[in-house]
Amino acid sequence: MFFYSFGELLSVMGGTIFQLLVPFIALVIFIKKKDYFSISFSLFWLGTNMFNIARYLSDATNQFLPLLHLGTGEPIHDWNYLLSRFGQLENTLIISDFVYTLGYICIFVAIVTGIHVSFREYKSSKIKCIDGLHNNTHT
Repeated sequence: MFFYSFGELLSVMGGTIFQLLVPFIALVIFIKKKDYFSISFSLFWLGTNMFNIARYLSDATNQFLPLLHLGTGEPIHDWNYLLSRFGQLENTLIISDFVYTLGYICIFVAIVTGIHVSFREYKSSKIKCIDGLHNNTHT
């Protein structure tokens, strides 16, 4: 609905834009704050959204998935419309596989980052705990 006033193309692309933009904005905010665990969360969120986009994208030629429609008239399949408009409908599976791959990469990096940050925090808290015990025994 937000992109409706920007014309047909952006209106059709609006759902996908928001699916990518919202977690990306969160990612940028957390990068600026150097909140590494939240960065991994944002990457995971972005990756799962890419899976949803790729699934819907892969349905562009067959159109088996149910369509949501808020306006009047016949609902359209966003990705069928977009890929047809740009002459890429025959490349649907290649494009959806590429988006799936990007999703897997985001999720893999998110998991590795989350594990790394968790272990680093665990080691740091363990060292602080040991130092605290060591300092308390000498007073």
